[in-house]
Amino acid sequence: MSAAAPPGAHPSGPASTPRLGLRRFTAADLPEVMALHRDPRVRALLVDDHALEQPALAMRFLQGLQAVYHRHPGLGIWRAERRRPADAAALAAAEAEVAAGELAPEALDWLRRGDAAFAGWFSLMPMSAQPGRVEIGCRLLPAAWGTGLVLEGGTALIEHAFGTLALPELWAACHPGHRPVQAVLRTLGFEPAGHAAYEGQADAAHFHLAAPRWQALRTQPLRQRQRAAVRALAGRHSWPGADPQLPAAGRAGELADDVQHLTHPRRATAAQPRHPGPTP
Repeated sequence: MSAAAPPGAHPSGPASTPRLGLRRFTAADLPEVMALHRDPRVRALLVDDHALEQPALAMRFLQGLQAVYHRHPGLGIWRAERRRPADAAALAAAEAEVAAGELAPEALDWLRRGDAAFAGWFSLMPMSAQPGRVEIGCRLLPAAWGTGLVLEGGTALIEHAFGTLALPELWAACHPGHRPVQAVLRTLGFEPAGHAAYEGQADAAHFHLAAPRWQALRTQPLRQRQRAAVRALAGRHSWPGADPQLPAAGRAGELADDVQHLTHPRRATAAQPRHPGPTP
């Protein structure tokens, strides 16, 4: 399998969604990359932690990304921003003012764009320790946890990988104790592929997704896939600290609380997530 796009194809990256903007990083994004890595909650369970809160290392990282974009069309790490729609009442008032000739149409166009805030990144990167393999990744600020962006962005990247790039498979790796990420990966269709060192460093849980499996799962309701992921993890006692005295339903409920913080905060029961957001 080649990590590059098919011959003649030069896609820049996955498509943005109504709630999630994705674009290539530039040198101007240095402050945001540093701020992301200053948060200890983001870095708590990384398997490839680097000191990107330091200006020199962060700039070197951004410069290296430009080479990745050039050498591997369609792959890379993309800046993610959470988009918020314009206020409906303000938009209606502005439309009335434009109709009355009291407001320039350009101002209305600007208002319609809504607001956006840096949320972190999503990635499809060649695995240096496994030539030919491509891995999916995500690193989000705590403010973006529980918004559903991780599943929305993950779906966009998978569609890009199997559709635009025509890759036959994807891989993922995360901390063995990061149970919410494991649930998210399973929700997206990934299957466990054992534990092994990641990039020659820490032990990691590895996951695999083949294109035919995604095609079979992509039309299933998201809630159905989430429930199946939680049940699978709860039944395996697959996280440190799981209470072996709890019945399977109790373990599933404990795990579901963590997963809900990543996807639907209004339905979560605890005040704060036990683990940081998805940062494979």
